[in-house]
This record gives sequence, structure tokens and C-alpha cells, in this order.
Amino acid sequence: MRLEVQILPKKQIEVCCKLAVHSSEYCFAMLDSLHVCSFFNNGRRIDPILVEACRLHFRPPMKKYAFSGLQPGELTFCYTGELKGFFLFMQDALCHFSFYNAWYPMGFDAEESYEVVIRQDQSKTLLNGVYEQASSSWRYCAENQAFSDCNILLYDPQHCTCIENDAVCMLFFDKQFQSMASTIADSYMAVVQFYSKLYARSPGARHTIVFLPQGKNCPGAYIRENMIVLGETYQDARRILHLLAHELGHTYAAGADTESWEDWLNETHAEWSALLYTLETAPELFEILISELRACEDGNGFSLRPNGDDRPQNVHTCGTRLYYDIYQQYGCDAIKMLLRTYAQLKTKKTACFLKAVLEKSTEIAAIIGTACK
Repeated sequence: MRLEVQILPKKQIEVCCKLAVHSSEYCFAMLDSLHVCSFFNNGRRIDPILVEACRLHFRPPMKKYAFSGLQPGELTFCYTGELKGFFLFMQDALCHFSFYNAWYPMGFDAEESYEVVIRQDQSKTLLNGVYEQASSSWRYCAENQAFSDCNILLYDPQHCTCIENDAVCMLFFDKQFQSMASTIADSYMAVVQFYSKLYARSPGARHTIVFLPQGKNCPGAYIRENMIVLGETYQDARRILHLLAHELGHTYAAGADTESWEDWLNETHAEWSALLYTLETAPELFEILISELRACEDGNGFSLRPNGDDRPQNVHTCGTRLYYDIYQQYGCDAIKMLLRTYAQLKTKKTACFLKAVLEKSTEIAAIIGTACK
């Protein structure tokens, strides 16, 4: 997929898209506020046979486009409109939009390799991009990602501060955050070392961590290949570090279906990776986090699939609360066993996970199995 992008005022973008077509039918979805001028198949104008409202997890309302009677070759079209959704930030100092804003064709038949060209001179920098002097534009390519995302982060270096060490490069835009950022950068190295020991392997190459400017961003954070983006910050550096430790935990705790109840595997094991680090380095914060967890989850029961196969709203906390009971009964070693078992699992499904746990502890497998019913 090739995307030529022009960033416009008022959170708007203009994109010319080129998709490879290999069969007579093709389907994808995009943000519903994006207006498509017209579609062309190998230069021949063509209209979709279906345009309808569509909802996909984690993204704003979308439109689904379906085509029939296509010739092998290319499907091209241009579109423009205002972006919406989580983690969106569009100002002079920083433009950030991604998977969460559904700004490019996704889902259904849409390919997951991207070549992006942004018409922008060198007064701004595209994270993970390469500047091409001849065309005065930035180029960014992404393919074979663990989590498919066409993530754009274009920033003005004059308004950005960078703090880095061997483990991390941190970018932030609020000057008053500098002292806290320095503390976090130093501590992040300790998180990497803790996980390397816990899982007997490094979490990978050095990460870039981007702190979005404070505003109406999405609470929380997300991780992509060698990058973490935070949509919120706290006054307490330890809480920020815990949030980062959770996201880095997804380096090991990932692979289960994020759009179904199976996502409890990803979220529970990432959170308990972070909780074990916090327990070792800031036990008083561990107790506070557990108290908050219990206030949220106690009374809800221990069901990991209250909505059948659908992803529950409390997917971030239901398994975490269940594991706290396991921690109380069996201690840290039991939690470490569960974390390592999931990290080493080839097929990331609950049934496969329970089978692997059963080989190590019938009692713990029974506790988790009961919660899955």
C-alpha cells in the first residue's frame, strides 16, 4: 500500500492511496469522516458495490467499502477529511496519527505493508522516516510488524526535548517534564534489566518513548515495534514507569487475539510483568495499585469471558485480579511461572495456555480454567 500524505490545518489530511489488487473482489474500511473523491482500477473509474457503516475495535466509526469486477493491478483513490480517535495530536509542534485513527485502508482485504510519503521539508522530522532531498518529502515504510500499524509521528525538533541512554530515547514537548523524564529514563534501564532476567532474553532493541503533549489525549499508552507512545502522564514518576513497564511487558505478552476475550492473556501477563517490577522496586506503589484494582474488580466475580467470545470491557483488569489471588496463595514464583509459560507459548490461545500450565500446576490450571467458563 502506498500513501502520499499532505497534512492540512484543523486536524485534516489529504491522502492519495494506491493498493495492489489480485482478485476481482476487494474490501477495506476507513474513518467515516474521510471523503473519497473517486476510485480507479488501472485508470478506469469504478464505484464500490457497497458503502456501509462499520465498527472495528479501538477505532472511531468507520465506513466499509466493497468492490467487485476489479481487474488485477491497482486500485487508486484520493481522500481528505478530519481525523478522529484515540492518541490523536495535530499541532505545529507535533502531528501524530495512527491505527487508532483509521486514517488508511484497514481490515478485511487491506494489505499490511505500507509505504508512506509525506510532503514536508526538513523543518520537521518524521520518526523512523528517511528524508528525500530531491522530492522534499519524508518516506516511511513498515512491513512484517507484530502489530500492524501505519504510525505517523512528525515533529518539530525546535519544540522537542530528547533524553537518551543505551536503553531508551525519550521525546517530550512539555519543558516542565524534563526533570521527571530524566528520572524515568534512568529507571527504564532497570526495567529492561529486570525483564531480561525474568524472561531470560532482552526485550529487543532500544525503544523510543514519545510523551504526547498534555491535552485531550487517550488515557494510557501503546507499544509498537521499538516505540512506546504515552497519551497521559502522572505527577508521580513511579506511575509513569509502571505504565511503561506494562507496555514493555507486551514485548513478551502478545499474540492472542486482541479483539476477543482471549486478549486477557496479553493484558494480564503484561500487567503482572509490570507489577512484579513494581513490587521489587516500589512495594508501597504495588500495594496502592492492588488496592485500586480490588476497588475496581471486587464484586465482579472472576469471569474471564463474561460476554462469551466478545472482548469484555474489563479485559485489562479481570485476569489481573484473578492472578492476585494466585499470587496470595502461591507467591511470586507461581506468577513468574505463568508469565514465562505464556511468553514461551507457540499458539497464543487460552486452551493451549491451560494445557501448558496443567503440566506445571494442576491447582493453578484449575483456578484459571474455572474463570474461563
